[in-house]
Amino acid sequence: MTVGAPSNATAQRLVELTLALIERRGGLRDVNLREVARHARCSHANVYNYFDSFADLLWATLDLAIARLIAHTENAMRARPRPREVFRVFIESQIDFALEHPGIYRFIWLDTLSGVPPAYVAERIRRTPILFATTLRESLVPKASVAAATRATRMVHGYLHGEICKLICARAVNPLAGTSPSFSSDSRVIEQARRIMSEDVRLLATMMLSARAGR
Repeated sequence: MTVGAPSNATAQRLVELTLALIERRGGLRDVNLREVARHARCSHANVYNYFDSFADLLWATLDLAIARLIAHTENAMRARPRPREVFRVFIESQIDFALEHPGIYRFIWLDTLSGVPPAYVAERIRRTPILFATTLRESLVPKASVAAATRATRMVHGYLHGEICKLICARAVNPLAGTSPSFSSDSRVIEQARRIMSEDVRLLATMMLSARAGR
């Protein structure tokens, strides 16, 4: 197993090519070592000069994928939204990333990787929900405990993730359809669903944190 994050330029290029293939294919399906090597214009055996296995390459690629999701969110937050808008901007940045990069989103949250993540990837995975919980607590109910925010984060993210998956798979129920729900990938439907998701997440998180902060 590769111990640290790839620092060699060729290794980094292999990781970037792998992530580009995953995005193009809409997820990890049909992405394999030979395909990566073909796009890198090298033999598949040459990849083992930089990674112990294809699984190690995928873990490094997951690290890059999560880093890009975090960077996307941080870029949205750089606009310094008003205090009341912080959580909305944070949540909508998650939704927007998934809509702009559905293949990468699927890879981060849905595709199965073999083995266990190297320490540097495990640390990235560990820090991601901490950022979510901190933003949730500080922007909605600052008096809530860290433990309450952590628990609320698991539940809120579960809801958000489920709704995002329906969106990127064109399974979101059309909120404009009235009493006759239907599935749609129309841009108006997506924008309406995006707004409703953001409002629902805020409501759910506020209710959960307020209830626990009042105990």
